[in-house]
Amino acid sequence: MRSRTLTLSLAALVIFLVADRLFRRHPAGMVGVASAPSPARAPLPARTDPAVFGNPSDPSSVARAAESRALLEAAGSSVYLSAMFSETDSVIRRWSDADADHLRIAFAVEDLPGWTSEDQNIARTALTEWERLGLGVRFTEVLDTTGAQIVVRWLPRFSFDRTGQADLKWSDQGHIRHAMIELALADQDGRPLPADAKRAVALHEVGHALGLPHSDRADDLMYPTTRWPVISARDSATIRLLYRLPPSSIKWSAPSLSP
Repeated sequence: MRSRTLTLSLAALVIFLVADRLFRRHPAGMVGVASAPSPARAPLPARTDPAVFGNPSDPSSVARAAESRALLEAAGSSVYLSAMFSETDSVIRRWSDADADHLRIAFAVEDLPGWTSEDQNIARTALTEWERLGLGVRFTEVLDTTGAQIVVRWLPRFSFDRTGQADLKWSDQGHIRHAMIELALADQDGRPLPADAKRAVALHEVGHALGLPHSDRADDLMYPTTRWPVISARDSATIRLLYRLPPSSIKWSAPSLSP
């Protein structure tokens, strides 16, 4: 099992256009980040580990790839999973069904200026919002960060234009193994984030921790510059489809039967 660390910058979102050609469609929304965002709309890039796809000579791998591609093509622009494949070299990345049923999550609480128990409650509420979608994802809070699969911690602020971040590690087969979520209490200039901004950041980063990439439409929660602490219909459709697809590579399609 191999994993490396890769920082996903916002500039990588332009790869949407290349990835979308794989599914013979184009993004319907704007790709990019607004300049000089307000604290409630600060960029929230995810950082992820690349995965290695499976063996194209494996018939079962070919069949899974063909089935997954068919589901993605049928979903069209109602989902935005194509962005994931630029990060993972066409590997579908999510928690396994067995892990998703009882994801262990721990809060790394430190004595930070400005931190209150309400910040922890905001993070808990974000977890509940995703859990309510009925994906088969259930979070179990544990005290030991060492044994947790997802760890949430807070920072006074980031040293660059960011208010949240999710670091993921996953296996060669696309199974997420660990996620670290970092949430800022203030923007880059030290201005405390309002409650709605904190809720939006927490929801957004939990979405990344579950495997979602960035969206290409500004009215989705998973758009790089989050505006509202609301999971959109498109966010919901995307993660529901993600958890229907088996973690695997879709790079290999079934061979053509035509002469």
